[in-house]
Amino acid sequence: MKQWWRGLQMRERWILITAALLLILLVLHGLVWQPWQDARVQLEEEIAQRRDDLAWMQQAATRLPAVQRGNQTQRANGNLITVMNQLLVKARLREHMKQMKPVSEREVRLRFEKASFDRLLRLFGDIERQGLSIRELRLLPSDESGRVNATLVVLRGG
Repeated sequence: MKQWWRGLQMRERWILITAALLLILLVLHGLVWQPWQDARVQLEEEIAQRRDDLAWMQQAATRLPAVQRGNQTQRANGNLITVMNQLLVKARLREHMKQMKPVSEREVRLRFEKASFDRLLRLFGDIERQGLSIRELRLLPSDESGRVNATLVVLRGG
């Protein structure tokens, strides 16, 4: 290899050195710089989407107190699962409920997928009017606008 290199003219050596440097730059660009830039752009888009989701949820959350001011509290009678089923039918959320599981005699956990956020707000008001309370609530935006994935634990007498 050394003998071949020494056999080249100075001009040919400079051409090969320049080509090698360009090749190294292209490889670095393709394997390091471009993937890094693509990931940065993707993260910026995700941040913008999450900010939009947060703004929408904050705006929708301002409507929650108005929903809760409605009727006076009526004590829920009967089995907690039965009462929740009735409330879900009334709120038209039964088809979005993926799981209803008793946690104890006084608690039930519900999981919703792609449920209307506005209908969930109405359900929260109905739960309060029945004398029940929401002990735990997790809301995540879904892929569809105005819809969320939610998990809540409803408590009787708490």
